[in-house]
Amino acid sequence: TLAEARASLAFIRYLYDWDWEAAEKEFIRAIEINPNYAISRQYYAQFLSSMGRSDEALMEIRRAQELDPLSLVISANEGFFLFFARQYDLAIAQCRKTLEMDPNFLVAHLFLLDCYYQKGLDEEVRAEFQIIKEIVGEAAALPHIWAVVTSRSEALEAINKLEKLSEQRYVGAANFALVYASFGEMDKAFQWMEKAYEQRDSWFPYLKMGPPFDILRDDPRYQDLLRRMNFPE
Repeated sequence: TLAEARASLAFIRYLYDWDWEAAEKEFIRAIEINPNYAISRQYYAQFLSSMGRSDEALMEIRRAQELDPLSLVISANEGFFLFFARQYDLAIAQCRKTLEMDPNFLVAHLFLLDCYYQKGLDEEVRAEFQIIKEIVGEAAALPHIWAVVTSRSEALEAINKLEKLSEQRYVGAANFALVYASFGEMDKAFQWMEKAYEQRDSWFPYLKMGPPFDILRDDPRYQDLLRRMNFPE
């Protein structure tokens, strides 16, 4: 339908083109065409969350849930947007609610991992990472290994594994950056962040608000990346 086409175009403008103004116009138009198409509202909520407009994002994702209450992705995404709003306990509760519908739903486990990491719950992080490995296998879980490294030796081992994996499949450069940052190698972290920028890494629309990047946020090089992303005020 026209609404689906508009929503897909908006998502491309947002996630790949980084054209924030054009993306928002397309999201709004898609919703105007069909206010009851839940995916348009889900995509728009993701955009709003990454722009720092958390209240609007939560309003949109909850409207999407009303339209499609059985959608696991929409349910988990409410947890993700609460995570971006740094409401970690509420985010954890929402992810667990999603897992009541499907205990093996990967997206909810990934968001739980992020929440536990930000709260400094090391045991829960490692347990969640193990669950993720059991669901998708070690290779598919590796891009999230930055959350479980606790020492330089673990981080170097993780980098080695990611490099080997990248020979077989795409691994976003931001994942390497987060591992290096986890043990204080900021120069190498920002070398990988520059690669991520050049590759238009799918993490980068979340650069303004994403809690995983807090470890880098105070560095002037991070502020330069934010400036180049040209996020709206």
